[in-house]
Amino acid sequence: DGPDAVTITGPAFAVLFDKASGTMASLVYRGTELVHQPLMPDFWRAWTDNDRGARLQTRLNVWRIASESWDAKAVKATRAADGSVRVDVEAAIPVISSAYRVSYTVFPTGDIYVDASFTPGIDKLPMLPRFGMQMAMPAGFERVAWFGPGPEETYADRNEARVGRHSGTVDGQWTEYSKPQENGNKADVRWLAVTNAKGVGLLAVGMPHLSAAVRHYT
Repeated sequence: DGPDAVTITGPAFAVLFDKASGTMASLVYRGTELVHQPLMPDFWRAWTDNDRGARLQTRLNVWRIASESWDAKAVKATRAADGSVRVDVEAAIPVISSAYRVSYTVFPTGDIYVDASFTPGIDKLPMLPRFGMQMAMPAGFERVAWFGPGPEETYADRNEARVGRHSGTVDGQWTEYSKPQENGNKADVRWLAVTNAKGVGLLAVGMPHLSAAVRHYT
C-alpha cells in the first residue's frame, strides 16, 4: 500500500489500483496484461431508432458525460483474515452532484469480487439509460464465450433464445443494422469470457446474471 497505488500480488497475478484515478489500472495474469482502459462506471449506450424518435439522446444527455466527471475522493485497502484484500473507492460524479462507491475484494486465487453502488444527489434526474461498468482490454483478445441465451443478441424485452454455452469472435457479435445503433447485447448471462489465442483472458461471472456485450467500438 503505497502513496500512489495499491498493488496486490498472488502466485499467478498482480493487480494495481491507482489512487489518483480510483481505478483498477492493471491486471496481469501469468505475464499477460488484461487492462488497456480501467473498469469505470457506465451510464450510457448507443441509441436505437426508437430512442432517436423520442429524442432521448438529447433529453438524457447528462448521463453521457456523467462517467467522464468521475472524481475519486479516497482509496482504502484492508487485509482480511482469509488472505483477501478489499479496496474501497469513494468517488463523486460532480455533473449530477452524486456519489459512487465501488469495492474490489481480491482473493488469493486472483478472483476479484466487484460491488458498485450509486447514490443520486439530485431529486429529479432524467431516466437512466443503463447502470453498469465498462473497460477496454488490449488488442489480441478476439474470442468470446458465454453461458446464457444465444447465439443471437438478446435484451430484456427480446429474450427468447435458447440458454446454453455459446462462443465466437468479437467481430461476430456485431449486428449490422441499416443504421448503426446499440446491438450485440447478451441478457441473463451466467458468465462471459474474453480470451486470446492462448486461452488467457478475463472471465466475468454474474451474481446471478449479467447483461453484457463485447465489441471493438466505444
